[in-house]
Amino acid sequence: MKKVLVVDDDTSVRDSMKKVLQGAGYEVLLAADGREALDRFEAGHVDLLLLDMNLPVRSGLDILGHVRAKDLSLPIIILTAYADQYRSAAAAGAVGCSPAAPAIGRLRRKAQRHAGEQPTAFISCDGTPKLNFTNERKETT
Repeated sequence: MKKVLVVDDDTSVRDSMKKVLQGAGYEVLLAADGREALDRFEAGHVDLLLLDMNLPVRSGLDILGHVRAKDLSLPIIILTAYADQYRSAAAAGAVGCSPAAPAIGRLRRKAQRHAGEQPTAFISCDGTPKLNFTNERKETT
């Protein structure tokens, strides 16, 4: 079963995403802040990271940088309503973005598209495909 880490400080967003993703057959881990996100990431393998940019303790951009230093191929979808945050995240290695409270169907499709596949570029927030996939994952040591 593919494992998705959902990081958002809003309990209702986390719970909604968990329900949708579990219903689609994913194992879901939850984190409410940056420190908890890093703890969950370091504790074991995840196939997809859904990451809010506005987090307490450590920012989403900080988490993104830390994760990219350890795993170059983990698909990371940024949850934000702000285009400038997405541009920064895309430059740091995010593969896509979604509104902070994504529609259920859209969230499910994004998870299915990214879980377990290695992106070599990114998808722009306007939906323009800029992404190539392979089935290999490369981790740094």
